[in-house]
Amino acid sequence: MDMDSSSNIIVGGYTSSPTLQSSATVPNAYFVFYSSTGSIVWTMSINNNYNSVAAVKFEPLGTYIVAVITGSTTIGGTLVQYFDSVEGNL
Repeated sequence: MDMDSSSNIIVGGYTSSPTLQSSATVPNAYFVFYSSTGSIVWTMSINNNYNSVAAVKFEPLGTYIVAVITGSTTIGGTLVQYFDSVEGNL
């Protein structure tokens, strides 16, 4: 979890919920971006066998979010992903 200078918050974790992702067979990395008032601005599930968020942080200007996502036991490894903080675009 991290907060930018405008008090927006990004939270990262994982989910196996079929309502939050296309497949519930394995956990997938999941993000929620909250406005400074606590409203959900956007959510994102990454459905590519990267199944846990190790870290999530706003870059200094707050324009992008940097996430470190760890892989499943079948693919291993770590993915560093950048997101547009306004709409969550990769």
